[in-house]
Amino acid sequence: MQANVKNSLRLTGGALAVATSLFAGGAQAAPSYMAVLPLAGLDANQALRPVDIALAGATPPAAMVGVPYEFNLGALLSLDGPEGTTRDRVSWSIVSGELPAGLELVGDRITGVPEGAFSPSSIIIQAEYLSGYQRVEATRGYVFETPAEITDFGAYRAWADGTFAQTCNGYHTPTDGIHQYKGATGDGVYRISPAGIPPFDVRCDMTTEGGGWTLVEYAADLPLANRWTSGDAWRWVPQEFTFKQTAAQVNAIRATSTTAKQTYVSSCDGVLMWQSATVLTYKSAVGFRYHTGEETGHGLQTYAPGKVSVTYDGCRTMGSGGRSNEHTDFQFEYIGLPIVNIMTSDSGDSNEFFGSPLTKHPARFR
Repeated sequence: MQANVKNSLRLTGGALAVATSLFAGGAQAAPSYMAVLPLAGLDANQALRPVDIALAGATPPAAMVGVPYEFNLGALLSLDGPEGTTRDRVSWSIVSGELPAGLELVGDRITGVPEGAFSPSSIIIQAEYLSGYQRVEATRGYVFETPAEITDFGAYRAWADGTFAQTCNGYHTPTDGIHQYKGATGDGVYRISPAGIPPFDVRCDMTTEGGGWTLVEYAADLPLANRWTSGDAWRWVPQEFTFKQTAAQVNAIRATSTTAKQTYVSSCDGVLMWQSATVLTYKSAVGFRYHTGEETGHGLQTYAPGKVSVTYDGCRTMGSGGRSNEHTDFQFEYIGLPIVNIMTSDSGDSNEFFGSPLTKHPARFR
């Protein structure tokens, strides 16, 4: 009698088992036998260990039209399993929804350059792990949004989502990927929130020299009626200049800025402010005090600290009557701004007056 042999293979406890049955004439003629062949280097319990896969939730960075974009899904993947379980066995797919135009799923990353405006886009991502004996998958939904724009709330402007930038430059050139300089933009009053103090309103210059300037504005001018009455001598103005912002607010603006500029205009009537046209000296050149408490020199041609230049010197002939051309303009570039006081010497006679249109020349921070 010739026996027919039927073999079957199955994985058992990390070993290859060969089950053999003998048949004779269609009837079983002998018991079944099983040969167990261990798989090299693989523990039996480890081989049967299930693979765990999961995707963490996350808020994708806002996709800004025309700006290269990338969202790393791989960083949200957790994968655990027996020895040999590797991420290169994971395949990625979109099982529901569509990405904004210009974006695509490449491997474990969503990348591209968004094209045109789009509404919030919801998609469901699937990560699938496939090995010789296991197939597991994880899915997770994500929402892709355009950045929030600027909205005019009436008394002030701010982000449409109700949050505030730290400075005007934070509105003009946001870097968080959540906001964009679109909508109710332009010069005007914005609400800012520098770290450490409550939100407050400032005027923003969004056009000059690239825009993004936070203005520290004066509360009042220094009228062209200031003079000493006891002869020429070096003196500070008795009361320091006042601002629309508090000292804490000015300090917060400074702390979140890297540069500051200001034009200081010294109006004159019979007073020298920098250079004498007759003797070509600077012995009456005014001195300045910054908001930080630092003071420049006085009676000198050059100033420190800070970068200071004189762009117009209409007071060198001392003027008469404070007409529009009778002023000396100082240009400051220094983080210690704004100017809070000046020291003069040539203003002790009855016909010598000085002042400054402060409200027209705020300090600018960016």
